[in-house]
Amino acid sequence: MADTPDPRGRQRTMRLGTRSCAECRRRKARCVYPDGSRICEGCALRQCPCVAQGSGRPRTMAQPSPDRGNGDLRQRVQRLENTMLRLCYALERPSDAEKTQNVKTSVAKALQHLQLPRTDAPESNTDGDPDDEEDSALYSTDGFDDGLDAADAPLVALLRAAAMLDREGSGSSVSSVAKGSNSSRVQDISSNFARTLLQDNDLRSVIDDTHKYWKIWPACSYGPRHIDTLQCADPSVATSLLSDMIRSEDPSVMAKAVLFIALCIQQLPRAGLSESLPSSPKVVVASYIRTADDLLHIAAGIRETIDAAEAWVLESKLYINMGKPRQAWLCLRRAANAALLLGLHRTNGHGRTERVDSLWAQIWQTERLCSLSLGLPSAISNQHPAMSSSPPSLNEIHDLFRHRLCLALGTIIERNQRSPLDYLATVKIEEDLEQCRSLLPDEFWSQPHRPDQSFVDIYYRQITKVLYSLSIMMVHIPFILKASTDRKYEHNRISAMNAARDVITNYSLLRQVADAEYIICEVLDFQVFSAGMILLINLFSHPPLSAQENTNEDLRLTEALAETLQRTASLMSCDVARQGSHVLSLLIQVHRGSYKGPDRFVGVMPYFGKVKISFPTNRASAESAAEANPNAASSTSTGSVEFSVWSSDQDFPMTVDLEQGLGGDWVPGMGEDVGLDYDWSYTFTCD
Repeated sequence: MADTPDPRGRQRTMRLGTRSCAECRRRKARCVYPDGSRICEGCALRQCPCVAQGSGRPRTMAQPSPDRGNGDLRQRVQRLENTMLRLCYALERPSDAEKTQNVKTSVAKALQHLQLPRTDAPESNTDGDPDDEEDSALYSTDGFDDGLDAADAPLVALLRAAAMLDREGSGSSVSSVAKGSNSSRVQDISSNFARTLLQDNDLRSVIDDTHKYWKIWPACSYGPRHIDTLQCADPSVATSLLSDMIRSEDPSVMAKAVLFIALCIQQLPRAGLSESLPSSPKVVVASYIRTADDLLHIAAGIRETIDAAEAWVLESKLYINMGKPRQAWLCLRRAANAALLLGLHRTNGHGRTERVDSLWAQIWQTERLCSLSLGLPSAISNQHPAMSSSPPSLNEIHDLFRHRLCLALGTIIERNQRSPLDYLATVKIEEDLEQCRSLLPDEFWSQPHRPDQSFVDIYYRQITKVLYSLSIMMVHIPFILKASTDRKYEHNRISAMNAARDVITNYSLLRQVADAEYIICEVLDFQVFSAGMILLINLFSHPPLSAQENTNEDLRLTEALAETLQRTASLMSCDVARQGSHVLSLLIQVHRGSYKGPDRFVGVMPYFGKVKISFPTNRASAESAAEANPNAASSTSTGSVEFSVWSSDQDFPMTVDLEQGLGGDWVPGMGEDVGLDYDWSYTFTCD
């Protein structure tokens, strides 16, 4: 590696052909130079100098001294001993007032010295070795205690009590040092973010294009009241409010504004992308998320706030739209931790507001949806005191329905964590879901939405139906694969098929609404794709039964779903929708006997399983040979389709690219021999 010293003190030369800059090499990131530019994309986005490796005057490598390391240790120990001696001397209480004042001054200085950053530390690594930089970062404590008041530490408090010192005397000065450090860090982040922030006119244009979708996003509050949200503000007022929030001294408030703007940029359709963006929307959104993470990291060192919890929920929405359920789950867990520390879970707490109730419901309910998809345990179990069946704050029937539905999801999650699965628990869950369905009138389930309904009303109506049908499907999925060998599970198979049909139907109706076709949510696209795969597996594995249940109708539904996903991919650049449409189209062609895909196709879908399609190398010659020799037709034109799935999500091995999430490439790099174990695998022959 370039600039890496060898044991003999010589400087190792840089490899020929190396073009990456020093900063990208330090970050171990790919270094890409745009055409005609001397600054790489990474340095341009981070606003840092782009310096080539090995540029400037070569450094002189000093001969290592065998006693240098021991000398540094002796100096550090000596400084620590001197500091402790000053503390011990100061704690010897003198009798006269003059010496008492000296004691206070001495201890105060010593305590401040303990809190100051190390300015005389050994010289940092200048050789550019990334391993050394990683080690220093691993043991660094920067950022974890910047906002803590040293006067509250137990040992310091004990020393102060023993010395009979006034806490306000030296404690305020130590606290001011920490606050000043946090303030400067926030200012640095704010100034760096201002370079990538859109201009006022461009920001207003993005807000105007996405304002219609705000009410289906998590609330972004700018004031204490429940109505003090950006969703309730006009675009012109919202632009001014976002500018004020970005200039806020509170890092949590600033993080909310950054994440909300990122949501707006993410929601822009492909045809309406602003040319003023410094890079592609995905790169800009990722940069905004990193900025928000830095701000929330600072805020966590100061105190927990409701603004920080709201920011984590907003970030989880970004990851859900990006098709990254694991990252969304982590954000929601952080939001749940902040909410618990703030006491938002206390249903009878004093001073509860509608804002608190809405935020708490959003956190635990969305976290359960992610936990169920990932096969992970939920942060809040049904036995928690806050999980009552009918909280007094729920007045709207739709809020009560969602509350009861998420309680049932918690039961499904707890059942899935046990091995083997309890079938009696499945029966009880099915009864709970039926009772939950009865909370809404029959017209809600049987009749389509009215044309005069608003976009937001239609969205929540259809999403409610989709979530309920997905819940039914998740209850029966672990047992549908057993129906082929045990008729006892035939009820589970039929129930899962009916739920999958309802999921696809309601999703397609939602996408047919004018504004809803531009909604980006790759996790939802993947869940509906899974419903289509369940229908196709049923068509291949149960041909006689499928004929009785209207095979043509299931094929029509899956074909319509493939077309809908393809349209979504073309409008919003969704990788999940694009790949899902491709896989469904190939399987439909195989079932109809009109396969036109590659001779061998292997796709591995995260959190689902593997599909392998194999047909003769030259189907045209095989068909000609079959016509010439009908007796050999079965041996020359027969293909096969292999399905391998995980029956429950908690058995899914975490071997996929977690950074890419659901949108990662399903075909190259995964292959068929990746060492994954499947719960169920079957091969079907096709003519």
